Amino acid sequence: MESDNDSFAGALFDEESDDNQEETILAEETRALKIDNVDNESKSEKEEEKKIETKEKKKVQVPDPDMSHITSADYKHVYSPSEDTFLVLDALNSDRQFLLSRFPDPNIILEIGVGSGILLTHASNVLNKKGHYIGLDINAKAARVASQTLRQNKVPSYDIIVCDLLGPVFNRLQGSVDLLIFNPPYVPTPSAEVDEGKKKADISAAWAGGLNGREVLDRILLDIPKLLSKKGVFYLVMVDENKPKEIIDALGKSGLNATLVSKRQAYNEALKVWRFNH
Repeated sequence: MESDNDSFAGALFDEESDDNQEETILAEETRALKIDNVDNESKSEKEEEKKIETKEKKKVQVPDPDMSHITSADYKHVYSPSEDTFLVLDALNSDRQFLLSRFPDPNIILEIGVGSGILLTHASNVLNKKGHYIGLDINAKAARVASQTLRQNKVPSYDIIVCDLLGPVFNRLQGSVDLLIFNPPYVPTPSAEVDEGKKKADISAAWAGGLNGREVLDRILLDIPKLLSKKGVFYLVMVDENKPKEIIDALGKSGLNATLVSKRQAYNEALKVWRFNH
């Protein structure tokens, strides 16, 4: 005979069983919801990744200049692209939209100390090969290689001139240069090395900067604003030893504002590329 207690226990057991089933169903629903959320999050992440990939693909990549024509023998006489060179490439790349919007149809692009021609060629790539490109160098062997570089990279309009700094072009280029690039000899050295580099007109002229690494730059610093067009932009490589504030202040008196575009620590050199423009 079944007692009341047994009936109560059975009913209680049945209720607990029902509760357990409900808890199991709730747990399964919660787990399914979590899985759905994870799936949705994964889908969202993948969609965002696809959007980023699409944006990256839409970006027009600026090709690096083809320098395959330059031999090891050439680099014995011509400054080889180094950390400072690549920092200027980075600066031009990061400023590309700024430059294209400022110069839809550029006029004159000038590089003082053209060396191998890599920077002037890259400027051409950044500006879609529009404009006329002029490279100046005291080193005749560098000028020859630079000319080969621009030809190799199919720059349509250019002149490479052998001269000391601005030489014969200053008067006729005043007020017409849209983009000016100068990676000067910035390394502090005895002044005698600057003089020697000028006399030899060889690769040594590419790095001997004299007192504070400024002797070469200071010869033309105040001529820079006179060269630039109304919207002209000047890119200059400096290190801390060059006393950048003095340079920024000097160009500022001519109405040029300074912007730090790129920087990099290379061994003991804190390299910086500054952009100057009205």
